[in-house]
Amino acid sequence: MLENIINSESKFSNYNLYLSEIQNFDFFYTKKFKKELLSFPYFISILKNPKRNILIIFWIFLSIFFKFFRKNTSAIEFKAKEIIMNINLKWRLFLFNDDNTLILFKKILEDYVKFSKQNNFKAIFIFFPQKDDV
Repeated sequence: MLENIINSESKFSNYNLYLSEIQNFDFFYTKKFKKELLSFPYFISILKNPKRNILIIFWIFLSIFFKFFRKNTSAIEFKAKEIIMNINLKWRLFLFNDDNTLILFKKILEDYVKFSKQNNFKAIFIFFPQKDDV
């Protein structure tokens, strides 16, 4: 595990100064979020992941179009979110089956318990599943 870059109150208050350094070491940022981030030029950015991006844009615009003409959008309003939720579900399944991720998760929990003992509080970890996990 890496030492936390934000290790003081002043760094916490100015975390934006450390974002690029944090992002370099953030597995989730580099492997998932950065790949889904849309940036200029947007057309090229959209085409980097067309299956995801074009479908999401399609459902959002269709929903806006229906709303503009005061049509019922209940059948399509959730479609864009559903695409994202399905992608995120696949990610969660991957992460829970990945040995390195599980080792890291266990290490984070162990460090949390150790920290709680050093600081005289009871460590409580609550795991809340997302809607499509149950």
